[in-house]
Amino acid sequence: MSKRLTVFAVLAAFFLFASGGALALTLTQAKIMALEKNHDIRVWMLGVDAARGEHKSARGAYDPEISFMASYFDTKTPTASSLIEDGIVNSEVFSFGSALSGRLPTGTFYKLYDLDVSRTETDSPLESINPSWTASLGFSVGQELLRGFDISSNRVSVVLSRKNRDISVYEFNRVVAKTLFDLEKSYWGTVAAARDRDLEKKAYELALDLERRTRIRVEVGVLPRVALTQAQSESAARKVRMINSENAYAAAMDSLKNLLVIPFDESIKLPEMMDSALPAYEPLEEAAAAAAAFDKRPELRRAQQEMEKAKALKTFYSRQRLPRLTVEGRLEYLGLGGSENPDRLIFGGQENSPLRFADSSHAYDSIIDRDFPSWSVTGKLSFPIFGRKSWGDYSKARADYDRSVIEYEKQKDAVSLEVRNAIRELESSHRRVEATRLSKSLAREVLGNEEEKFKEGLSTTREILEAQRDLISAEASYISALASHRIAQADLERAKGTMIESNSFLIESNSDIGPYLEVD
Repeated sequence: MSKRLTVFAVLAAFFLFASGGALALTLTQAKIMALEKNHDIRVWMLGVDAARGEHKSARGAYDPEISFMASYFDTKTPTASSLIEDGIVNSEVFSFGSALSGRLPTGTFYKLYDLDVSRTETDSPLESINPSWTASLGFSVGQELLRGFDISSNRVSVVLSRKNRDISVYEFNRVVAKTLFDLEKSYWGTVAAARDRDLEKKAYELALDLERRTRIRVEVGVLPRVALTQAQSESAARKVRMINSENAYAAAMDSLKNLLVIPFDESIKLPEMMDSALPAYEPLEEAAAAAAAFDKRPELRRAQQEMEKAKALKTFYSRQRLPRLTVEGRLEYLGLGGSENPDRLIFGGQENSPLRFADSSHAYDSIIDRDFPSWSVTGKLSFPIFGRKSWGDYSKARADYDRSVIEYEKQKDAVSLEVRNAIRELESSHRRVEATRLSKSLAREVLGNEEEKFKEGLSTTREILEAQRDLISAEASYISALASHRIAQADLERAKGTMIESNSFLIESNSDIGPYLEVD
């Protein structure tokens, strides 16, 4: 409940700021917006849907299939029989049938039932029963031996589709983590660009003020005219830097808006301060961080799935080198019935003899009573003469598997290096923040001293300009160090594979994203 209230408060603040003109966008609000609107995230969600659909389709290969059939034939058949005067037999045949069939991962194929019923009506006097009904009910089961007698090989399409589904989920995890990292990098870069823009504007204003004061002193003869030239030159140079900083800020803001899918003409304010509540640095153990990365980085999980896919294909193609042996058994019951043909030809001794099947129900009673069973067993052996395709496929699958193992180890090395570099960069950025903070404080103190000396006539314009430059440079370095530190913190989360975990609260508040981050 507290999470929901926090989300509500964040969104309420979001719209409250938005209604006041410029959109005040905190980092948390920016993350929520990115999770909801970022194009890469939306595209990969559809990719996960597609992979899950493919897996469901592959599993459907073992679903039983029921079929129904109906047909009608009206034929005229020529005959050379002397018993048929006009030499033509007219027949009408109506048939219908149904079957339930399928196959199993064990290489077994079956028909639980195969029913076929037909009604034939003809004008042939040779038929004793007209119309006649024939029925058959069969059951069959077959088994693939040798090549197909292996569950893992028969399920290879299901296994591969499941691996592809898992890979799509891990890839989506990677995209979400990358988007959150890119957002933090862009956000803090934009905040730094805004601070740098304000700093350059302030520096330009200081240069103009110094130029004004220098002009007054030159006019009263206290300073030489070269001092005014120096001040004017510095004002022009700082104006150029101010223009460049404004352009850099606009570019950084456009990049952030692009990540958030915000119109470029919409005004945004970033209220976050990089130096507010800067967390104290705590040394990290590289081994522990690397172990966490090995367990959670989606790139490694994907590489592992690729390796397992290659192993499944290697096993499959290994068995494809064997001959194909199929054995099938079938049991069938037949039935025949109908009505006596009044126009049938009667030969000696048959006139008074009763017709055995002169009742349409005989067709079904014979099946129920299993009067006329028949069974068969069929075996089929086949194999390619040279076997080049099967051996070639196996050689390729074996090489692909060996390559996937190497790729997995390579990915582990890359992740370990990324974690090591991220820890080193975080340590360095923390030290840079401390050093640049001290440098800024000292530079401000030096400028204050030079200003006092300038008022007393003990300092020159050049010395004031140099002190201002040093302070501006120190403040710019401090801003850069703060931005680098914030980005280094996010990069370490990304390198450890905990970027999603650290933002799980925001992800849980986006119910349409959460289910796509989990393997089911």
